[in-house]
Amino acid sequence: MLQTTSSLSAVVGLLCASFAAGQSTTVEQRRGSIAPEEFSGGVPLELADAAVLSLTLADSIRRGLDRNLGVLLSSAAVQGAQGERRQSRSALMPHLVGAVDQSRRKVNLSVFGFPPSADRPSVVGPFNVFDARLLLEWTLYDAERWSDFKESSSRLQAAELTRRDAVDLLTLVVSDAYLRTLAWRSQVGAVRAQLRTSTSLAELASSRRSAGLVAGIEVLRAEVQLRRDEQRIIAAENDLAKQRLLLARAIGLPLGQRFELVDSLGQRPAPTLDSDRALELAYAARTDLRAAEAGLSAARHALRAARGERYPEVVLAGDYGRAGNERDSSEEVFDVGLGVRIPLFVGGRIGGEKTEAEAAVRSEEARLADLQSQIYYDVQTVLLDLDATARAIVVTRSALDLTEQQLEQAKDRFAAGVADNLETVEAQEAVATANEEWILSVYRHDLTLAVLDRVLGEGGLEAASVPARGDGS
Repeated sequence: MLQTTSSLSAVVGLLCASFAAGQSTTVEQRRGSIAPEEFSGGVPLELADAAVLSLTLADSIRRGLDRNLGVLLSSAAVQGAQGERRQSRSALMPHLVGAVDQSRRKVNLSVFGFPPSADRPSVVGPFNVFDARLLLEWTLYDAERWSDFKESSSRLQAAELTRRDAVDLLTLVVSDAYLRTLAWRSQVGAVRAQLRTSTSLAELASSRRSAGLVAGIEVLRAEVQLRRDEQRIIAAENDLAKQRLLLARAIGLPLGQRFELVDSLGQRPAPTLDSDRALELAYAARTDLRAAEAGLSAARHALRAARGERYPEVVLAGDYGRAGNERDSSEEVFDVGLGVRIPLFVGGRIGGEKTEAEAAVRSEEARLADLQSQIYYDVQTVLLDLDATARAIVVTRSALDLTEQQLEQAKDRFAAGVADNLETVEAQEAVATANEEWILSVYRHDLTLAVLDRVLGEGGLEAASVPARGDGS
């Protein structure tokens, strides 16, 4: 089964830490924190279009469902499990084989213990033999094969549930890539605005220096700030371009396809959801939990199969057809029998397989128990993150507004000649920091909503909008 490599609730902190540091998340970080390596890849199914493709988040997820490598591999795993189930079912069905044999023989009877005599030569033939038959073999009872069939049925169910879980995981992976692209786009826009401000302040300082109103240090200070913002725009645009490539790959866009993102950060409202209700939804809807239960069922059937090897096996076998020297002169022949096979001594193989199967059952039981507890902690953590990120948006927005006012006042003071531009440079840095923190807080909130979607399972957020039974509604 495809599984996450770490707790889902750790996703927000790790991804946002790299964004806050002004660095793009590497492929390795993304693979380790959100999904197995396969979900970072995609399979393009068509050639690039000359037109610019407009992508919403929903469009990106739909494309990922058809083209993401992780989803495609999980679908192939379902197909493989279907084939294994058909093979195990075949062992329980009657096997009918048709055989036609036309041969010419010469037989030495003395080889078979018939001594030659005057009226019976030692060598008979050559002569023709025609034999056409239907051969039937049917295992009427075999505890091992029946348990194998049940095991394969459970594994097919687990594969189907894992495929559905992969869809949930794909939604989170694409949401992360889309939201990060939006965040870097917003960051590029903010840095460009800062660059325009730095350019105008550098021009103002230069003109005041030419008029003899300020010292040369004021011009140098403005030029340093301008170069700093130029470096920022280069880094931000590069990170945005790389993040766009990660998104395009994850959803399997045609190579070289131009696209633009339609959605913006902060568009998705947060649901009102308490801990008890969230846990109820998660335990009912998480497909990875259902897949783990199916995996445990398969392991238990494998243990029954190992034990069943000691039981008798009942087999019905027979054939019916015609035989003779030639086809036209052949006669009706048949053979039918019922047999019982009992293993008496197999050198300890059955005991070894039983021990191995018992260990597998214990492992699956431990994994299931761990997943149940992980769901509890994931729900608690994501609800805490949701509340914290919602409050952080309000605080960072207020801080951004205050720093922008501070910058405007510093610019006015410098233009009026009542202060040097050190205040202006410091105010510019404060605006840049506040802008970055506000973008980060909005991104973190949107990403936390995507993680909540994953934590609650299939249809979790939709079900959260419906009041639970017994709440008085």
